Order: sequence, then C-alpha cells, then structure tokens
Amino acid sequence: MKPICLGAGSHMRLIIMKFRVSDMKNLPLGMEYRPTTANRAVAKSDQSGVMLVDRRDHSSLSEVLKAMNREYVLVDAFCTPVPEKEFSSGGYMAEFVFCRQAYARPSEQFATRRQKIYNGLWALCKDALWSVRIYSNPHFEDGKRIEDACSVSINCAGRTALIDADGKPVMVWPRTPAGNPNKNGAKVPLAPDYIFQLANKTPELVAAG
Repeated sequence: MKPICLGAGSHMRLIIMKFRVSDMKNLPLGMEYRPTTANRAVAKSDQSGVMLVDRRDHSSLSEVLKAMNREYVLVDAFCTPVPEKEFSSGGYMAEFVFCRQAYARPSEQFATRRQKIYNGLWALCKDALWSVRIYSNPHFEDGKRIEDACSVSINCAGRTALIDADGKPVMVWPRTPAGNPNKNGAKVPLAPDYIFQLANKTPELVAAG
C-alpha cells in the first residue's frame, strides 16, 4: 500500500469530495438534489486548476476523512446529474464541501442534517475503494478570488466494494510481486493500493514507497 499525503496548509480553505454514483439510492440520506449545475463554480474550477494527483485506482479515503473531521467542517452536501460529456453512461455526482473551521459558516438548516449526511459519507469511504484524481483550484468568495487560499477537489469514481451483500469483507487471492493471483494459499480481504492521508505540511500530494 502506498500512502499519499494531502497537505493541510492554512491556505487550503475548502476540500470538496466528489463521488460519481450510478443510482441515487447509494447516496447518503438527507442530501439535497440540485437539478442544475449553473451555480456550481467549485465543480467547474477543475478546468482552471492544477492536477495534483492523476488517477489512483483502488484508493482508500477513510483515513483522510477522519483527519479532515478534526480540522474542517462539513458545510454543504448535494447531488446533481453528471454531465453527459464527462460520463456518457449517466449517474449522479455527490459533492461534500468541507471548510476549514476558522471560516466555516454552515446554514442552520444544513446543520440539522449534517450528522446523517456525514454518516453516509463515512460509509462511502469505509466500505469501498475508489479511483481518485485530485486538483488544487483557485478559491473564490462572493465572486472574488482569495489570493492566499485554494480549494482542493478530490474526485472519485470507479467504486470497488470492500464489503459484500452479506456485510462480510470481499475476499480475493493474494498477488505475487508480478501482480498475478497466487491461488496456492487462502484468499485474503481486499486491500487498497493507495491510502490517502492528511498531513500538516504544504498543500501537495506526495506518493511514498
């Protein structure tokens, strides 16, 4: 497994976790459905941002989510239809917006739903592995760019379940150093190839190992 550290510098104002799912029943309870993307400047910002990490398959996000919960506050969560030009097979994009505690101003209405939504997000991270790309984007407030702040977007697709329909760990054959299944022994629980972590360093992602 290779840890990837996401820096927690003070200028990393927002962290947005985005998950593409095929069915709304897989979304956390309490999420707001927004049929249009017209007001989603954050979602569009990947086009002008910098890719920090290209695609990492079979990635675990549970550790970074636990660390984020200590330094950031979930201030918004919603789902929208995915753009056809990005995913021709359709589906939905669930977005979870975390703001650094010093700047967090969640609405009272969202605060009543936050714990239920967070519990669903935790299940998305704990029970599955994802294909992950990460971007650092310019940060805007009230239409103005904040020069000393950035927003980080963690984009997740390609879900691989860690838990089967019976609630048990998914078992697989262990791999040889060459990456081939070794069927001489017993199966082992499916494990991530990458683990994302939050580090109190510069806002960069560093692959180790």
